[in-house]
Amino acid sequence: KQILPCRNIKLAAQPPAAIDIPMIGDEKTVEQPLLVSTEREETLVVGPRPQLSEDIVYGVLAGEIAGQRGKFDIAARQYLFAAQLSQDKGIATRAARIAMHSRDHDMARRAAELLAEVDSNSVDAHELAGLLQFRAAELELAGSHFSRMIELFAAGQDKAFMRLGRLLIKEDDRASAIEVVQRLISRHSEIAESWYVLGLLSSSAQYYAVSEPALKQAIRLRPDWTEAIVLRGRVLAGDKRYGEAVEFLRAEIERRPDEVVLRMSLAQVFVKQGEHDAAFEAFKGLLQRDPGHVDALYALGLLSLEIGDLDAAHDYLSQLYERPARRIEAAFHLGVLEEMRKNLVQALSWYRQVDSSGKQLEAQIRSAGLLAKLGRLPEAQEQLQDLRRANASLAVRLFLAEGELLKQAGRPLDVVDLYERALQQHPGDTTLLYARALAGEDVGRLDILEHDLNEILSQHPDHADALNALGYTLANKTDRFQEAEKYITRALKISPESAAVMDSMGWLQYRLGKYEESVRYLRQAYELNDDSEIAAHLGEALLQLGHSDEARRILEAALLANPGAEDVQRILDQIQGQVQVTP
Repeated sequence: KQILPCRNIKLAAQPPAAIDIPMIGDEKTVEQPLLVSTEREETLVVGPRPQLSEDIVYGVLAGEIAGQRGKFDIAARQYLFAAQLSQDKGIATRAARIAMHSRDHDMARRAAELLAEVDSNSVDAHELAGLLQFRAAELELAGSHFSRMIELFAAGQDKAFMRLGRLLIKEDDRASAIEVVQRLISRHSEIAESWYVLGLLSSSAQYYAVSEPALKQAIRLRPDWTEAIVLRGRVLAGDKRYGEAVEFLRAEIERRPDEVVLRMSLAQVFVKQGEHDAAFEAFKGLLQRDPGHVDALYALGLLSLEIGDLDAAHDYLSQLYERPARRIEAAFHLGVLEEMRKNLVQALSWYRQVDSSGKQLEAQIRSAGLLAKLGRLPEAQEQLQDLRRANASLAVRLFLAEGELLKQAGRPLDVVDLYERALQQHPGDTTLLYARALAGEDVGRLDILEHDLNEILSQHPDHADALNALGYTLANKTDRFQEAEKYITRALKISPESAAVMDSMGWLQYRLGKYEESVRYLRQAYELNDDSEIAAHLGEALLQLGHSDEARRILEAALLANPGAEDVQRILDQIQGQVQVTP
């Protein structure tokens, strides 16, 4: 064999790993794909067929030099040229890798096909060729390579399907991935993992009619496969077939009572169903079997917070805090708990312990809010501004957080000024435009509101929130009812189940004097969301129809849920005044 002396020639900027596959099976038993590692030495072995020629050497060296200069498209082309001449798998691999890095998809496919041809018994080669053909929507070719990959897989065809699933779950075209796997199943229907992968891919796209029977078949072939059982329970719950999910998981738990993960899955189904009492009992039962189960402690703490049992929540979260693995999450939720108890200083102390994890930003925003409530608004603003400087990608969210602090502090003009500065840094950002529009309304500047909402609609004509806000404001603050109706009607067509849009349409009808029509829309809105503002609108409309008793019941319930609702209190006072003057 002849060795090409290019192992020590390095590209100036190495292409990254081409494939990053999430684990869906047992990673310890699954072979890793060729292109995951970039640490592999670049010794390129040429088979005995071709002789080393000047053209091959030229292609390799020209490719390396082009790569050093950052011209990866030329590098890939030169390497492919050398690979076609040499029929060498190492050169073909490098050609494919560089072509993928330069996003030359056609050249990458050609290089991968060449690699699969010259290294026809390589799992890695067929996997790469299959993946690139899949991305090019050449599903028949992709399936052919994946089929060959499965046949060659040394660890067994079951492991091969799991590896394929790990590959395809990263791809955006879920429908095509499902189609490819379905074709493969037609030749491997006796392999449980083939059905599991089909169930996994289709469930991730919420194709429950495909995923549920696929998982049922996987479990029939491997009756004790916990992962498949859990996923089928999740799919049934996702399809809102809660009764079936509960019955199925209970039967599995009865068959294997010591399988803790099944009990956890059942409890999660109860949470998704909204059956908090059943979920609570399921998590408590799990904790009795495994007192150190951190997920059960966490779930019980959050459920207790949700139902307002703060003492129980404190107990569970305090136990969780003693477990290092979930300490930071426990600290965050203990901060939330103390905030609910109005213990602002204690809450601030807990939030400041959240120095990592996905809750860190929210903890810092919440702590800024607490500083403002404690009369330390400048310190709160400075904290958010420091965060903005350190996290440019989160700047918009942090501008909004600062704007909310200023609004709560009763400084609406400063809110408008803040969003002005934010839009100078992020021109055209629709989130900031929407926020400035509402801030403009707060200071009586309908010109700002109209300008910003129309700017959003120029970018996104079907932006339902902008349409609704513009329509509602015109109906509420002006007599431009025809324009208002146009905007709200469009919003209702886009979001027919939106309580906010129904409320706007109901309030427009009220302003037009069409009280029966108004009540019809407002009742629907209130059934969807018993918000205090919707309750106030419905109460006013009912009063116009003489239904004061019903209006009082709705308004009293709204005031009980939100004691600070001024509009609700105003209308209740109006009803009370009418009662007092009645002879």
